[in-house]
Amino acid sequence: MNQISSTRQLHYDLLRIFASFMVVMLHVSAFYWDKIQPQTEQWMALNLFDSAVRSCVPLFFMLSGAFLLAKELPLNKLLGKNVLHLAVVWLVWSVLYAVDAIGLPAFFHADAGQIFTAVVNGKYHLWFLPKMIEVYLMVPLLYAGTRMKEGKGLYYLLVLFGLFGILKSTLTVFVYPNPSIQVLLKTKLPNLAFYSGYFLLGYFLEHRWKKKIPSRWLLLTLLGSIAVFTLLGQMDAIQKGQPAGIFYGYFCLPVCLEAICLFLLFKNIGAERVQGRWSGTVAFVSPVCFGTSGSCRNQQLDLEYLVCSSVGYPFDFLSLSWNQHSSFEASTCKKDAVIKRLNQINRRIFQHIGKKRVEVASAQAVKVLF
Repeated sequence: MNQISSTRQLHYDLLRIFASFMVVMLHVSAFYWDKIQPQTEQWMALNLFDSAVRSCVPLFFMLSGAFLLAKELPLNKLLGKNVLHLAVVWLVWSVLYAVDAIGLPAFFHADAGQIFTAVVNGKYHLWFLPKMIEVYLMVPLLYAGTRMKEGKGLYYLLVLFGLFGILKSTLTVFVYPNPSIQVLLKTKLPNLAFYSGYFLLGYFLEHRWKKKIPSRWLLLTLLGSIAVFTLLGQMDAIQKGQPAGIFYGYFCLPVCLEAICLFLLFKNIGAERVQGRWSGTVAFVSPVCFGTSGSCRNQQLDLEYLVCSSVGYPFDFLSLSWNQHSSFEASTCKKDAVIKRLNQINRRIFQHIGKKRVEVASAQAVKVLF
């Protein structure tokens, strides 16, 4: 087994893996969430799962911010490598999805307007790529804000994000006796519900938050937030007679609170507790999960997670619904690439749980996928 760097923060590697499984649960529950009546036990279970894992997306932005803002990233590298690579990945896959949507050979006979519309619409799974570009473009300004004297810039930006991002987004989901309150919240107050706020929050919790909150209190707060989140969603859905996702926004207070609790829980774990028998597996699996793969080794990004995310995630590989897509998407090369990566991971896991269990799990996974 390769030697694991002593500077690698394996607890955050573990958090990235955990958050990736949260994405799996989110997609599986969300797929049926709006297709079942809210009075049924099945919908209540889906609502619980959905509520429990909504913080997965903020967690990835927080992890990236925790390490990207820790060290100044040269502007030429930021634009020439990170932003450009993201833009290329987004453009290539948007074009491929446009070809799939219009069809062959119709794509080559379509007018420019139709092609442009298909490319821009793309696939909903790709939404995170433009958002990451948006955040990366803000990194120099965010970094400058974190370096202001006595942390005043960081605190100022976090307060703005808390008031006009999280609190405002939370208040807008409620119905008020006077409609003018909604008008005030939605159109008159500043809207700072940006993912760059979670970037800053991750940096703050990792580098500026020195007080250790006992894990039991973090866990109780997490469970309490999930319970409130679930009940509010249930009550709203029953009242309206149909599922409604007004409390599922990534900038609603319960989601933000869940993300903070999970981040601090894994911070409490620390890299030392992950060292040992499972450290190699954690370090090996982590780069194929979402987030900043370089975040747990140093302050640099590599492109491996982007390729895996942008190839696997748009095809809904994680939610095990590959067979629902067209033959274009489930091409042989993609299948072979996935099987190859599964085998690589299996070989590492084999060292820990035994050959027979790995072979059974691998066979079942491939059977479900293909």
